[in-house]
Amino acid sequence: MGLDQHRRNTMSKAVSRGQALQVSARVATQVNWDELDGGCLQDRVISLTPEEFGVRFTAFLKNGANLIIGSPMIIPIDRTKPFNPAEFIGEGWSFWRGSAGGNGLEGELEQDKRSLALTQIDTSKILLEAHLKPKETYTTGEERLRRLIAADRIRLDLGVFHAFWNNKTFIPVGFQEKTNNQTTYVFFDGQMLRSPDGGRCTLYLCLDDAGEWIWRVYWLGSYRLVRDPSAVLAS
Repeated sequence: MGLDQHRRNTMSKAVSRGQALQVSARVATQVNWDELDGGCLQDRVISLTPEEFGVRFTAFLKNGANLIIGSPMIIPIDRTKPFNPAEFIGEGWSFWRGSAGGNGLEGELEQDKRSLALTQIDTSKILLEAHLKPKETYTTGEERLRRLIAADRIRLDLGVFHAFWNNKTFIPVGFQEKTNNQTTYVFFDGQMLRSPDGGRCTLYLCLDDAGEWIWRVYWLGSYRLVRDPSAVLAS
C-alpha cells in the first residue's frame, strides 16, 4: 500500500470512543486553567449553546488543534425552532400579515423568504445600511423598508436576530461601533411584527452604556437615523 493511500485510509477512519475520551482527558488535565479568566470563559465558552460549542470545537480539532486565524465567522441558524414573538417578547405579539395599511391579521406573512432560507451566515458578509439620500437625516421605518426592498437587499430576519442573541460572541464588531459617537441600533427588518394593540413593529439590537447587549421593539412609523442601520446581505 502506498503512503498516500495509507493516509487516505487513516483519515477516513471514524473516531473511536477511546480517542474521544483521550481528547477529553487531555483537555481536562493539560490545559493551563490558571492562565484563563473565569469570567471570560463563562461568557465566551460555557454560555455557548451546545450546537455552537460543537461547531467551534469540531473546527478546532479538524485544524489539528491549531488556532483558526482569519477564518470566516460562521453562525448557524437553527430553523427547526422558528422565532416565536409571543414567547420571546410577550403575550399577544405575532408576525404581521398583509399590507402595511391593513390590520396585520390577514394575508401573507410579511417577511424576506431569502433570509428565512439561510441556515448559516458568514458574519463578515453582513452589511449595515441606512439608505439615506443626500442631505437626509432620517426616514421612517416604513420608508427604510421600501428602500431596502427596492435595493433588493436580503433583510435579515428574526431567526438570525435570535441566533445572535443566543450566541453573543458572534455579534459582528460593526454592531458594537458607535455611529457619530452615538450608540448604533441594528434593525432586523426581514420580518415585521404585530403588537397586541395592532402596531406594526420590528426589533433592534444594541450595546448599552454598561456594555450589555439589549433588544427593543420599535414602531415602523418612527424615525430611523444614520445610527439606526438595517442588517442585510447583498442579494
